Amino acid sequence: MPEIDSIAWSPYAPLRWRDELWWTYGRLAAKEGLVTATGQIASTLPEMIQGNLIAAMMAGGRGYLETLPADDRGHIAGQMLAKFMEMRHWVPLVGQYEANGRQIFDLHDALSEALLHTDVGDCSMEGLSLPYDCFFLAFGKQAEIRVPWEDDFEYADGAFVAVTPWDCGDGTYKRRYKIGLSTVKKDGSGVMMPGYFLDFTPDEALMPVQQAIDVAISRRKAAFLEGTNAGPQDHALASHRIADLEDGAILARKALLLVFNAMFYLESLHELPSESPGRDTSSSLSAKWSASAPAKRHKVKSELTANGYAVVRLVGAEVAGDAAAAKSRTDGVRTHWRRGFFRMQAHGPAMTLRKRLWVRPTVVNASKDSVVDTPGHIYIPGGNSAH
Repeated sequence: MPEIDSIAWSPYAPLRWRDELWWTYGRLAAKEGLVTATGQIASTLPEMIQGNLIAAMMAGGRGYLETLPADDRGHIAGQMLAKFMEMRHWVPLVGQYEANGRQIFDLHDALSEALLHTDVGDCSMEGLSLPYDCFFLAFGKQAEIRVPWEDDFEYADGAFVAVTPWDCGDGTYKRRYKIGLSTVKKDGSGVMMPGYFLDFTPDEALMPVQQAIDVAISRRKAAFLEGTNAGPQDHALASHRIADLEDGAILARKALLLVFNAMFYLESLHELPSESPGRDTSSSLSAKWSASAPAKRHKVKSELTANGYAVVRLVGAEVAGDAAAAKSRTDGVRTHWRRGFFRMQAHGPAMTLRKRLWVRPTVVNASKDSVVDTPGHIYIPGGNSAH
C-alpha cells in the first residue's frame, strides 16, 4: 500500500483528495442520496454545505489566522472564505463523480500533446454526447498552463466534467455543463484544495467554446456582486471571490480549451477503452490484474482501490502510434506542430445538420518545412440542429 505522504503525488486528483474533509463530505452526500448520478441536488444540500462544511473549514483555519499580524487577519480570512465558498459547487461535483462509479479517463501523453495543438474553432457544446454524466479527465502536468502560486506556480493536470439538469422554469430541463480543474505544484505533488470551477448554462452551451468561456466568467462575476448592498462584509467577500475568479481565469482559458478538445475526442470513440490499472499502480498489482480473467477482475479492482490506486481508461494510444511514427521519420531534425482544429461540418438533408470534425494536427520537419505526419480527419457526432 502506498505510504500516506505519497497520496499527494498520485497522478489522479480523485485519489489525492479522497481523504480531504470536503471530498469526504461530497462522498457522503452521494451515499445519502443528496446528489444523484444525473446531477440532481437535494434542496437542503447548499445550506448544509454552508452551515456545516464551510463553517468547519473556517474554524480549522483560525489557528493559522492567529499566527498572522492583526492587520492582515481580516484580509486573509476573506480570501479563505472566498475559496471555501466554492465548496457549494465542488461538493455536488464530487458527489456526482462518486455516484457515477469514479470514472477516470487517462489521456495518453501523445493525445494530450495533439489536443494542445488543436483549436476548438467554431465548435460549441451543442449536442455533445459524453460517456458518463460525470467523470475525471487526467492529462498530466501541463507546463504552459499555469498561474502564480506562493513562490512558484501551480499547473493544470486534470478536470472533472459533469452534465446536470437545468430547470427552464416551464417544466422542461436542458443540459448544464460543469468543469472543475485540478492542479499540481512544480514538483508534481498535488494542490490539496480544489481548483477553478466554471459552469455553462444551456444558452452558453450553444455559443462557440471560447465565447462561452468568456460569457460564463462574466456571468459568475455579476452573480458575486448581487446582494452586496447588504453590507460592507458582503461587498468585501464579493471582491475576494471576483479576485479569485480573475486569477483563475488566466489558467482556465488555456486549460478549458484542452478539456473541451478532450471532450470532443471522447465523443468520437466508437467504444470506450477497457479499464486498466492507473499509471502509479505497483508492479505486483498490475501483474495480478493482467493475470486475472476479465470476469474476475472486479476482485482485483477492489484490491487496487483499497490500496490507494485507481482503475482508469487509457485514451489515445492510437494517436501515440501516429506521433511516434512521424517523429521517427525526421532523422533527428527538430520538428514542430502544424495546429489542428475542430470545426462544425454540414451534413444531412439539404446540408442542414452539423457534426464536429477534427482536423488533426501534423508534425512538420522544421528545417525542410515538409509534413511528415498526415493523420487525416476524424468525424465526430456533434450537434444536429439546423442552421
